Amino acid sequence: MNRNTLLVVASGLLLAIVGATLAFALEEPDGALDVQAFGGIILAAGMVILAGGGISAVTGGSGNGSGGAVAGTGVDPNNLKSIVGLIAVVAGIAAVTALTVVTVTVLGEDDSQVALTSSAFGVISAVVSAYLGIKITAESSARATAETKEEIEKAAVAEREAKNYAHDAALRQDEVKGLKDQLER
Repeated sequence: MNRNTLLVVASGLLLAIVGATLAFALEEPDGALDVQAFGGIILAAGMVILAGGGISAVTGGSGNGSGGAVAGTGVDPNNLKSIVGLIAVVAGIAAVTALTVVTVTVLGEDDSQVALTSSAFGVISAVVSAYLGIKITAESSARATAETKEEIEKAAVAEREAKNYAHDAALRQDEVKGLKDQLER
């Protein structure tokens, strides 16, 4: 994952946390600004940015169909598992968020909202962390496998060239021996 994608994901996560805090944990003041509605908007924006960063991480951020990507999609078929995983994570986060909203609405205004919101944040952060950890591990493994394959190919080429040089050296030695034998006669 490149630095820009990581920045987008972190920004989306931060916005989602701030938005959820405003939407669920804070009391409604008597001011002109509806903090809970504003928090809901920030939460939604954070989730969209987080999803966009995740999609960017899965597609490599290029979106131009480079590499082994399917023409016009920008998605490498090898990354299909990552895309499905991302969809599962976003669906899980949406389900936890919806369950939290429904529960907070049913419970009303009391102290259990803070505990419920904290628990929801715990579940969301665990799911996102697990997904990103598995994805980064899979990418590192794929990169290491590709690098190992390249090194094996380089070693095979070097071995072929060494055999060719050895064969050429043997031929030259035979020529030298033949010329030496001719000179001795």
